[in-house]
Amino acid sequence: MKSIWKNRHSHAWSFYCPLCRATRKVATRTKPAAKHYFQVGLTSVVFMLASWQWLGWKGIISFIPFWMVFEVLFRSRARVVLNCPHCGFDPYLYLVDAKRAREEIEAHWRRKFAEKNIPFPEKERPLEARARAAVAPAPAHPSPVEDAAEETVGV
Repeated sequence: MKSIWKNRHSHAWSFYCPLCRATRKVATRTKPAAKHYFQVGLTSVVFMLASWQWLGWKGIISFIPFWMVFEVLFRSRARVVLNCPHCGFDPYLYLVDAKRAREEIEAHWRRKFAEKNIPFPEKERPLEARARAAVAPAPAHPSPVEDAAEETVGV
């Protein structure tokens, strides 16, 4: 049996988180659509009519600042929606600065561990491990290989 209601196209955007592979679904658009241009244009026309005595036709230039404010708010909202709640991955930040994105992910996990009162597992970074190995004192007792080498030299 066919329904009399039209099937509505879902604007949900489905994808996998590139870091934790969790299935994600975003219901909002991440790019402005034509209706947004119309809304900002209508807002600037209303502003132009409200300030007609002072600005006249020059008030239509208000489209530019209104669009800038809209763009900042729209992009910040899209950025919050795209962040992964499971692992803290931020795709916008990763495109700009990958090192800072890694630091934010580590901070996200530190907060999650702190919420559950679990100590965060510290990992040794390669540079720190090499520096520690370079400063490490020599062993107090020589190894059996070194003992054998000293005996052959002393003969």
